[in-house]
Amino acid sequence: MSAGWRRPAAAVLGAAAAVLAVAPVPMLTGPAAATTTTVNVTLACTTLGNAFDWEAEVGATAVGDGSQVSLTLAFSDLPGIAPVALNNLKMDGTVGVEVDGAATTLTGSGNSTAAARAPIPVPPVTGSVASTATTEVQVVVGHVEFTVAGILTACDPKTTGALGAIPVDAGTVPTTTAPTTAPTTAPTTAPTTATTSATPSTTAPTTTATADPSKDAVPASGKVAFACVLEPLGTEFDYEPTIKVYGARAASDDDEVSLWAEMTDIPGLAPVVIENNAMEVTLNAVVGGEKVTLTGSSTVNAAVKAKVPVPTLRDSMTSDEEEMDVEITGFSFDFAPISGLDIQAPCEPSGNAKIGALVVGIGDIADDTDDDTDDDTGTTGGTDTTTTTGASLPGTGAGAPLTAIGLWAGALALFGAAVFLMLPGRRQA
Repeated sequence: MSAGWRRPAAAVLGAAAAVLAVAPVPMLTGPAAATTTTVNVTLACTTLGNAFDWEAEVGATAVGDGSQVSLTLAFSDLPGIAPVALNNLKMDGTVGVEVDGAATTLTGSGNSTAAARAPIPVPPVTGSVASTATTEVQVVVGHVEFTVAGILTACDPKTTGALGAIPVDAGTVPTTTAPTTAPTTAPTTAPTTATTSATPSTTAPTTTATADPSKDAVPASGKVAFACVLEPLGTEFDYEPTIKVYGARAASDDDEVSLWAEMTDIPGLAPVVIENNAMEVTLNAVVGGEKVTLTGSSTVNAAVKAKVPVPTLRDSMTSDEEEMDVEITGFSFDFAPISGLDIQAPCEPSGNAKIGALVVGIGDIADDTDDDTDDDTGTTGGTDTTTTTGASLPGTGAGAPLTAIGLWAGALALFGAAVFLMLPGRRQA
């Protein structure tokens, strides 16, 4: 009984063995990876005018199909140049190369995350060039750019960018169109400069003041040096604006005096474009022996590294004096909360802050339709929309991987939420 059962089992096993001998089971393997050649290259880099060296390890792979070669370069992390964390921020890369003497541009993008002062990952870049090479190509790295949150890091080989011979693996080259120019950090649409010209108002108001002769307001005017601190970073900087304080009453027998002040621009502050951010500005002064607080607000739109105009600042007081001495006692600007952060800069005079005496005008009261001015002509008025496109960001000097600068701290502390932070140059001793 049992022997009868063994014979069929043996027959089945024998048949199975015969099948396996004829058609063995294939192994599950993936396609071969492209050959990577790693070369060390020293790059001389700058970020926001600050210089540092990047000892980059570059992994190069090349794939060719007989008519084109696709080249991919993967750079090791940037040095820890950011004193604050990067939270999944988009980074774009552009690298100029020569492949067997033919110039092309490699591009790539990805999101970068790094702790404060930690190495910063950069995306690989790729591109193709017409080539019949099937064994190897000679590759030389040229200009390198990586941009994150509007901040450009630009690099060039310090001695040589030659990577040597890079093996070419056979494969399909994807159809790509290399950009003809490298990306720029300038905004694609520059903020529009305000076109309304500043014109002093000389027409008396249509009130009881119309019976009174007009008299121009003569401002107290002078430069005041402020020692400021940008909070919450604690960055110190100097600001030395020209300040003009005007006073006027509607009628000669009116004891209410309208005050307004104009100040020259806050120096080049923003390492990125500022878009529609509300700013409140306060100027504290003593006018005719009375403490006053002149305030103003604006919606700031400014290009990268642009100066930011100060809106017209206003207050009123009661006085029948025709001429009053003016002394400045403080200044500050304060932005609306940005991702929970209160960005502000309190400033105190660091020297003599008496700017002379103002002469009270009659019927010469600034209105909201005139632009602010940034010169010494004494024109009055001001707009609550600040727009600017020029100027430059004060530098803080070169040094090893930006270890002591507040520029990245100022920008990137808020870039985690894709916003900006204004940051002037550090105070000079």
